[in-house]
Amino acid sequence: MSEGLLKRISDAAKAKFQDIPFPSRKDEYWRFADLGAWSVDSLLPYFAGRPTEEGCNGIFEDLELDGGGGGGFATLFDGQLVDADVPRGAEIYSAGAAAEKFPEAVEKFHSMRGGKFDALNSTRPDAGILIRVGDGESAELDLKIISKLPVSIAGVCVLLGRGSRLALRKTNLAFGGSFSALKCGYFLAEGSKLELASLKYSSKYALCYEREDFDLGAGAEAADAVALAAEGHSRQERNFALAQNACADSRIFALAESDAVRDIRTSQIHAEPGAQSNVEVRAALGGLAGLAFTGLIRVGERAVKTRSYQSCRSMMLSDTAKSQASPILEISCNDVACSHGCTVSKPSDEQMFYMMQRGLGLREAEALIVRGFAETSFEKISDRALVEKWLGRLFA
Repeated sequence: MSEGLLKRISDAAKAKFQDIPFPSRKDEYWRFADLGAWSVDSLLPYFAGRPTEEGCNGIFEDLELDGGGGGGFATLFDGQLVDADVPRGAEIYSAGAAAEKFPEAVEKFHSMRGGKFDALNSTRPDAGILIRVGDGESAELDLKIISKLPVSIAGVCVLLGRGSRLALRKTNLAFGGSFSALKCGYFLAEGSKLELASLKYSSKYALCYEREDFDLGAGAEAADAVALAAEGHSRQERNFALAQNACADSRIFALAESDAVRDIRTSQIHAEPGAQSNVEVRAALGGLAGLAFTGLIRVGERAVKTRSYQSCRSMMLSDTAKSQASPILEISCNDVACSHGCTVSKPSDEQMFYMMQRGLGLREAEALIVRGFAETSFEKISDRALVEKWLGRLFA
């Protein structure tokens, strides 16, 4: 039964991938992206099996699984579960076992609501895992996702039962020469809580696409914090669908230097009353690096008492870095509070002078200012030891 389901999903995804054109400027959600990185010519070497050009170095060294908060762990290597210590309160299934036990959830996960690269991920429904936390249970889990194949596909489906809680610490590593396509879906039942902390890093020649969908039931809560530190190009798509009185808070910090581009797309979809959402993007950009951000807030006709906010703040560390932000608000009812904001700034002369007067060099002073700028993105994460560890690694 599971093999039939996975084959049906794969066949449908392959057909959809063939039918959907590659991104263009006509697509609102790709209009500001670096389309050269996502063109046929750019992707062809990966699909042709180009060998790895470099290994993991620097930040990859001494990157343990545990975040210091206890709980279990799991490791996905090119979409395959290679090691796991399942924590109390949780269950972990391979893609095949998940299709057998939770067919409806697997089909929903692979509904391919996104574009071409979302369909690409579903061409390999056998690559990935399903994590389940039962009603009223609580669990902590460290998840490491490693991409090394020229085309590395993986999926992570998370099911939270009523009144359950999951603290998930996720580390994504992509080696040089790998095109990493990762899809994560979080399905939160009524009253459940998800605390998600993610560190994403890739080598210079890696290309990373990730789509994360959050489906929040009535009264569910999600606290989401992401650190992006890839040397190469990356695209993040984070989508929040909120039921009545649900609450989602997402903070994204992107660090980019050289000519790396951080392409970030978010959506906050409110169809029912009383929900709250907040998305805050912060980027520190040096060299020729760039940020392309498009954020959508959509409030339906029934979604009164909605509170939804969106902001993008860029700190420019060079005169050649670029930041583009495109906020979109679609409001179809009254009695709501929605807003968006965008700022672009540099470390002030006063800040730099203050730091250097106390014996810090130019680069040390700048790194300390950027670290302070980044820390706000992680204030909702309860595991402060993990936050300090990650910040220390980013600004070593």
